[in-house]
Amino acid sequence: MLLCVFLIACSNDIKVIEEPDYYTKTEDIKRNYEGNKGKEEITNDTEKENNQNADQSNNSAGNERRETILKGQDVHFTDDMYIAISQQAFDEFINNVMQNNTDATHRMVNRGDLILINKGTEAYVINRTISGLAEVEIIETGLRGFVVVEVLEIKK
Repeated sequence: MLLCVFLIACSNDIKVIEEPDYYTKTEDIKRNYEGNKGKEEITNDTEKENNQNADQSNNSAGNERRETILKGQDVHFTDDMYIAISQQAFDEFINNVMQNNTDATHRMVNRGDLILINKGTEAYVINRTISGLAEVEIIETGLRGFVVVEVLEIKK
């Protein structure tokens, strides 16, 4: 298996980070995106309840109950994952994933449109949509970006 290494600038330091298994990560994103395409931002309690049910049914383990990630919560990443620096970059990333276009995804990483966030990294949820997209701010660095909620867990 070919393992690529990227240099990512964080807080004026440069860290060498190994890229996660691209195919595993992108298949999870693809599955979630296809199931939630075209849904709007969560705006009321009924939609939040519907979203909680959707989160539980999207859980790949099936028997494990997940808490719904909502705006204003402190969370941490449950796995290594890319965050997109803008909504447009996230949409481009999803299109690349849907088309299995790894070259385009690597170009996005090289341009700085996608940043790899390590498992355990703490973040704050700025906004969350019913489609499973969260805008987060990384607590340690202040970096903001967009990520699928499946890789987030409420900090306890």
